Amino acid sequence: MTMPKFPSGQSLLARHVGQFAPPIAEAPWSRRREVVVSVIGVGFTLLATVFVGVEQAPVLAAELRAGAWGQAAGHVAFLGVAGLLVYGGLVYQITRLLYARRRQSRRPSAPPSPRQPAQLSILVPSYKEERAVIEQTLLSAALQELPGLRVTLLIDNPPDPTSADDRALLATARAIPGELQRRLDAVRTAVAAAPDDVAAAERAADWLESEAEAWLAAADNSDSPHTARFFACEILLDRAIAWREAAAAGTVDRARLEATFDVTLSSFERKRYPNLSQEANKAMNLNSYIGLMGREWTVEPGTGELRAVGVGEGDLAIPRPDFIIALDADSLILPGYAETLLAEMQRPGNERLAICQTPYSAIPDAPGTLERVAGATTDVQYIIHQGFTAWDGTYWVGANAMMR
Repeated sequence: MTMPKFPSGQSLLARHVGQFAPPIAEAPWSRRREVVVSVIGVGFTLLATVFVGVEQAPVLAAELRAGAWGQAAGHVAFLGVAGLLVYGGLVYQITRLLYARRRQSRRPSAPPSPRQPAQLSILVPSYKEERAVIEQTLLSAALQELPGLRVTLLIDNPPDPTSADDRALLATARAIPGELQRRLDAVRTAVAAAPDDVAAAERAADWLESEAEAWLAAADNSDSPHTARFFACEILLDRAIAWREAAAAGTVDRARLEATFDVTLSSFERKRYPNLSQEANKAMNLNSYIGLMGREWTVEPGTGELRAVGVGEGDLAIPRPDFIIALDADSLILPGYAETLLAEMQRPGNERLAICQTPYSAIPDAPGTLERVAGATTDVQYIIHQGFTAWDGTYWVGANAMMR
């Protein structure tokens, strides 16, 4: 396996691949010990709650009998706060138990049946994000191995910024989709022109490795070095290794390889059009664009409003996809994300399934204490989501999801 080299002679693969474990180390959750620990935690919390109740109930009753209404009110307020804390603890402990049991009983699922052709659009709402954040997210979305994929950056920055920093951020956001399109088109052309499947896979792997090398070289000087390293290893090098192994084994799926780079990137700014919502929130950024899908539009002279027109008459044509993925501009999706959710949405019996998503986790190895604490809360939420699944009760997290 030929890998790009650092000046020291040490390969990218040796330096970086394998250093990232999943943020939630799931192997221990398959052990009986985790179930026992969770059961003990639930039991101890319930027992302690009963003891507190037995101790405090006579005190509160005596205050009420004596007419000490102020003390009784304070007592009730204290018990109410304590009860909420106990409730929160029990929610975590019970869902932790259910997650551990789910891990014990879960078996590898069978490969999904061949999917039906489907059009997918990935929408990335963005507000004043830095270049690296947008570029990583768009590339993680664009490299999903589905043909005819469309990725649209929904820029929500003020369209007429007054500060130099805001003007620079807006100009960068507007430029990135076109820049990425040219890079992906170049590798798509190279792959398509390859004389055989092995050469096609090698060309794709070469490009992915060169992209990874650039991100890794810049990681130490970035604001989020752990994110850059994770992106390079788990999204770029992971694919490069897979295609090199397929080339070595003679199992290259040429159609799948070409689909990896069959993507159209674009951007849209709803705040440029006065007849679209100007509300400052992500939901309206998404809804404004979704409401335009399936039509062609032209800009009215003078007013600047969008007006629907007939086929072939518009300045802006927005196809209507079968499925949409909403992906926050500071999130990454791993290889196979879109394909896995699409297979689930198309599974027989799921025709009325509206939303499907996977739990999300924090990127590991954050350099700062604040980021590590925030990441820990995200990973606790991951466990809770998995536990709620036992009751078909997991709620939608807005960072990423596929919608019908």
